[in-house]
Amino acid sequence: MQRSILAGFGFTALLISTAHGQVSIDVSKITCDQMRSKMANPVAVALWLNGYYAGKRNDTTIDVISLDRNAEKVSEYCASNPQATLMKAIETTVGPAK
Repeated sequence: MQRSILAGFGFTALLISTAHGQVSIDVSKITCDQMRSKMANPVAVALWLNGYYAGKRNDTTIDVISLDRNAEKVSEYCASNPQATLMKAIETTVGPAK
């Protein structure tokens, strides 16, 4: 379950804007602990992060095997570092966005 949640990297500090009933997420502030316990839709955030990092690398392909392997690395890192940001976990385990 946790693996599928992080399967796109990931990456939850939900910054809820009560004005107009909108929900905004500052992805750079999502912690590993928040991703595991407080995300309403962690798969959506994980997919967004995967797209973000792929875009930074000008990579339009999805390698499903690498995606699963990277998700496992991020998950293991997050288990040991719950207060780390999800983006830090990704950059530490998979590498920085270029």
